[in-house]
Amino acid sequence: MNRPPNSILVPGLTKLDKMEIEEEFEPGTVTFEDQELKGGKHGEPTTTAIVIISVVAIRALAAWLMKDSESSSIEKKVEIIDANGKTRVETIKVDLKSSTSPKADVLKQLSQLLKVDFSLLNEKE
Repeated sequence: MNRPPNSILVPGLTKLDKMEIEEEFEPGTVTFEDQELKGGKHGEPTTTAIVIISVVAIRALAAWLMKDSESSSIEKKVEIIDANGKTRVETIKVDLKSSTSPKADVLKQLSQLLKVDFSLLNEKE
């Protein structure tokens, strides 16, 4: 599939993840691509979310990542496609136990990975 520039790909999603993301994101800011299991493996197929980078979408991604804030940390590997179409793999990782403001920490890490001004993301809604 042709993946758009200025996007972030979140692979390995379950059907539940996909439903949660559909609820969290504004219509038109995320699409999904089904992944085939490699090597003839059996099991639940996974999906990749393709998120067009915007302030609203980054906030929604942070909220979705925080959905499981009962755990002690967040760790998710993502693929980032820049404006020139160049792709790089990054890991979003936040230790929730040592964080005084977990959502702000997730937003800060996303702003650094995506080269977006953190003050735009951290404004009070």
